[in-house]
Amino acid sequence: MILGYFDESEHDGYFLVAGFVGNRRQWKTLVAEWKSVRGDRGPLHMKTMRLSSPYAPRRHEAHLRDLGAIPACVGLKPFVGFVRSDDLNALVKGTIAEVVLSGYHVAIHALVDAILDSDIPKRDRIEFLFEEKSGVEVGVAQAFYQFENSPDFKAHHGKSRIAKHSFIAKATIMEPSDYLAYACLQQLIDADSQQARLTSPMLKAYPRISSKQLSLEQAQFLLSDTLPGKPPLMDRDRKAYLKDRLKRDIEEKTGKRFHRLTEMHCVYRHRFPHPKRFGASRNILVPS
Repeated sequence: MILGYFDESEHDGYFLVAGFVGNRRQWKTLVAEWKSVRGDRGPLHMKTMRLSSPYAPRRHEAHLRDLGAIPACVGLKPFVGFVRSDDLNALVKGTIAEVVLSGYHVAIHALVDAILDSDIPKRDRIEFLFEEKSGVEVGVAQAFYQFENSPDFKAHHGKSRIAKHSFIAKATIMEPSDYLAYACLQQLIDADSQQARLTSPMLKAYPRISSKQLSLEQAQFLLSDTLPGKPPLMDRDRKAYLKDRLKRDIEEKTGKRFHRLTEMHCVYRHRFPHPKRFGASRNILVPS
């Protein structure tokens, strides 16, 4: 089994989930190297580094360059899935579909498709680990229920290539994914910005980064396959009730938190689709 650790980043019309995949030995080596370079600086949070400041190059450039080289050196593979959040919000904001088709959930669809469509051996099963994020567990559970049961994602031994998924607290092992997600987002927003330049070392360490974007047309297709017709509106109280009900259903049916979502069909009265192929991987995130 191989492991993937992933983080998200959102700003200026984009929602992106990114991270690395590798075996346990590679991850163990990465953590040791990362801690060695970080020293006593404490946890890394890219959003709080103020990389747009005129003092940022002097304070952070050399350090980010050293950190950016580590994942490639230990052999981890980077992957990115993203969506234009403005387009998606126009479709689902304030409706029942937002529970399972927010920017975060749709970006995960694109991410998983990029990973399983890559050169990772088809026999390998992958465990997906995401940084904790409040309010998304139900939709993620639904997505992975479909991924795990999709015939497109079965290995030759008959098991799903997706072993399981889970959420973990912020830790050193998640920091490279935080860096990658932030760096990719800056390339999408403005590739000539200071933030993009300072975080480019991690991207330049790879000749190619497998990334997939869910287009507006694909989002519309996914939505129409999920909820025929216009999604009904839902206020905050009703949405909270729905999430709570779905969480209880998961725990009652499986004994595990958010690993299966068997009662979603009863709530929506419609079968959720299996994952759709989103086209070939792109390489737009590696700066020239």
